[in-house]
Amino acid sequence: MKIIDDLQPVTSAEYRETVEEFTEFFAGRYGDEAALYRFGNRDHPPLSDLDLAIVVDESRSSARRIAGMIADARHFVRADRRRRYLFTHDILIFPRRRFARSMYDISLSEKELLHGRDIPFERPSDEEDEKRVLRLRFVSYATNTMRNFTRVRRLGSIGCRDLLKLFNSAAHLISDWLVLGEEADGESREALTAWSDALGRRRKAFGTKGCGDREALLRVFEEDARRLELFYDSCMTRLSETVTGERIDRKLWYLENGTLVNKHLFFLLTGALYARIFREKELCFARRHGAMYALKDTKSRFGEAYVSVVRRQAESLKDACRFYYRFGIMTAGPLMCSYCRPELRGRERLRFLVQRGLYRIQGW
Repeated sequence: MKIIDDLQPVTSAEYRETVEEFTEFFAGRYGDEAALYRFGNRDHPPLSDLDLAIVVDESRSSARRIAGMIADARHFVRADRRRRYLFTHDILIFPRRRFARSMYDISLSEKELLHGRDIPFERPSDEEDEKRVLRLRFVSYATNTMRNFTRVRRLGSIGCRDLLKLFNSAAHLISDWLVLGEEADGESREALTAWSDALGRRRKAFGTKGCGDREALLRVFEEDARRLELFYDSCMTRLSETVTGERIDRKLWYLENGTLVNKHLFFLLTGALYARIFREKELCFARRHGAMYALKDTKSRFGEAYVSVVRRQAESLKDACRFYYRFGIMTAGPLMCSYCRPELRGRERLRFLVQRGLYRIQGW
């Protein structure tokens, strides 16, 4: 695999000035019609990117005004090459209720209100309910992280910045697992803490000096990728016991981006639960999830407490689906559906029919 040194010199002041520029523009044009937030950190230039979110209130703004906010936010990022480097993706747009309930399925860390009225998060009812939310959220985040590591290992080349960001994702994944208080086979809490710290130092060292020794960077990446794969499987098996009361350590073949990969069965069973609830709620994600996770009915495996969490996520996603059909923008969603089209199109239909067949061949 070839590593491309795509790091550009960036200062913390440049991040700050760019955020201030957009905040001033947005406040001047839209007043208090919408809230503007920043989340994530900018502690590691030039690796860090800017994460901004606009939260719109459809009861206060017309469809035309909201469409204008979307267009202005998109233009601000895409019209300038330097800004595209600082952001790496468009400014996120959330309908108000979706944002208020977002903690049930996504993490908006280090949230800071930049402009407008603050919108309180809807939170779990008690500590145990919060743990259930975090466990299901971990399944999604961990699988996305592993998917990205696997994808990178298949690529012929990758930018140094994207590669170093994977170290950051892995460090966050380990930290999230430690917060859950679960054990992992072959990894003590002390070893996991040391690994997370090492990932942070590695990312900082390479980011400060540029790619430097690319062979060394690639070697370290391969070592972490192999260790992370074992860690992920252990986490899924442990969570299966905690969540369902049943130890699940089997894998099934799964078609991902045209390639057959082994997916942990607990993740797929979780996906099947989402598919069931999304059908009940008639969500725009229902057909896609139904095709991706076409397993036997798994609702009874999880118990009503976990089903309740997924129902709350589904209620949150109702607003996201409605917003998508109205404005063509999909906000973040659970289980590898962040920012994707919720409906099936073209070759995707055939791919998902093949997936159903694969499950049946394997007895599911």
